[in-house]
Amino acid sequence: MNEIYNEDYRKTITRIEKIPNLIIAGPPDADELDMKADSEDYFNFIKDFCNNMTKVSDTVCVIITDRKSNGIIPKHSNIIQHFKENGYRVLAHKIWLKSLSINLFRLTYSHIMIFTRVKPKQNKVKEYMPDVWESKYENHRGFKNGFPIEFISRIINTFTNEGDLVYDPFMGTGSTALACLKNKRKYIGSELSKQIYDISMERLSNDT
Repeated sequence: MNEIYNEDYRKTITRIEKIPNLIIAGPPDADELDMKADSEDYFNFIKDFCNNMTKVSDTVCVIITDRKSNGIIPKHSNIIQHFKENGYRVLAHKIWLKSLSINLFRLTYSHIMIFTRVKPKQNKVKEYMPDVWESKYENHRGFKNGFPIEFISRIINTFTNEGDLVYDPFMGTGSTALACLKNKRKYIGSELSKQIYDISMERLSNDT
């Protein structure tokens, strides 16, 4: 509990002994994996991620940004289909508006989708209710697109209770871990990049 592993999430999920009450995941963009957004390689990466998450928890939050590639926008709909094939349904869908500026390559909003195959207990968190959430991404030592701790707090306070366990397979710079500590939840995380992992460890050291 309360541990981030510097490794591939597929290794971490073999370590997890207690079923997480919630998964919060922001899969890396295709360019972060040296792939094209519309490539079969990235499609298979996302499919593998979805299938693995269904082995770990009944409730999964996916935060993802559609990316422009070769003049088209490969949509997030394949993620919905993968979860649907595993018996999950879309419980909620929010939009994170990052900017009103024009970006020719990356859309300036992200999808926040909650998938579940059970009837989860939902706490009435007022800040969670709007369909559009507006905030700039966080930037830590040059690594952009970090999730605002405020947003992660809204999600975990809505779908978990104090003492529950949250797993983040792409922990990044540690926002999910910090949100869990702030709201008295436990966490487990994975982060493959040693450089980014070190930033998350530094943030946790400074903020706790």
